[in-house]
Amino acid sequence: MTITFPAGLAGRLRGRPNVSAFIAAAIREKLDREARVRAKTALAAAYRRAAQEERNLIREWDGVASDGL
Repeated sequence: MTITFPAGLAGRLRGRPNVSAFIAAAIREKLDREARVRAKTALAAAYRRAAQEERNLIREWDGVASDGL
């Protein structure tokens, strides 16, 4: 795989030992961060859906309770 970096960024990497490992770690961190954001977004959406379902059930049962049962 060949990767091209902007000159300024490439210059900041020059002289660093094991640049490949450094780049791999940086990419891994970025991908993990993106996965956490996706997971948090999905979890928040699931909580919103569950809360709406709970509100619907409460409304439904409130109607039953007011029927005098």
